[in-house]
Amino acid sequence: MQRLKKFFVSFSLFALISSAFSANDAQYPFAVISADTGAGEVQYVSILPQKIVFSMGLIPQAIVGQLRQPNGKITPDNFARNSVFVDYMHDFIRREAVQIPQIKSQAQKIKNGKFDLIDLRLGSPN
Repeated sequence: MQRLKKFFVSFSLFALISSAFSANDAQYPFAVISADTGAGEVQYVSILPQKIVFSMGLIPQAIVGQLRQPNGKITPDNFARNSVFVDYMHDFIRREAVQIPQIKSQAQKIKNGKFDLIDLRLGSPN
């Protein structure tokens, strides 16, 4: 669980979709799970390895999103995020980020109010 917590805190959905790597890439850090929904085949992008998904199942909180065009690259145009995962991720960060020393220090400096938690891998928004 500790490894999963560290992953969630450092995870950036935008970094994932903006890297535009192929779903079949051996370096791909997420599993692409093909599923027949009854209405056709879909490809889910999951934080869980395929081995876990096929033995235990796939819960909505572990589905980052899905590919709009199966077997394609993950790009903003071909990726639909899963709001259940996003809500879970935000809730997890809200609960667990306060345990990170740098965040505790920043909160103590501010005392009242809020600050934004920004993934520095993205660079400046300006």
